[in-house]
Amino acid sequence: EDIFIIGVPCPGIIDKKKIEDILDGRELLEGVESDSQILLKAEGFEETLDQDKLLHASCRSCRHRNPVLYDTLMGKEISQPQTDEYSDVEEFASKQDNEIP
Repeated sequence: EDIFIIGVPCPGIIDKKKIEDILDGRELLEGVESDSQILLKAEGFEETLDQDKLLHASCRSCRHRNPVLYDTLMGKEISQPQTDEYSDVEEFASKQDNEIP
C-alpha cells in the first residue's frame, strides 16, 4: 500500500482565551490578519495587536513549525526561530515561594 504524505507548515495558533480576555465579554465581530498583526473588532471596540502576543503558549516553544516528513509541501516553509524549550519551566523555578499562586 502506497502512502502519500502532504505536509502543511504551521505559523502558530491564536489563543482564544487571550482574545476573550482582551474583549472583556464583548462578542468578536471581526478578526483581520495582516502580516504579523491582527485587528480585532467588537461592538465599540477596535484594536490592532501583534500576532506574537496572541499565540498559544505551546507555539512559543514549538520546534517543528514545518513538517518533519512529507512527500509534498503545501505552501512555503516557515522560518523556524530558535526557541528555549524550557524557558517557562526555568521562569517558574526562579520564582520565590511568595510569587507562586
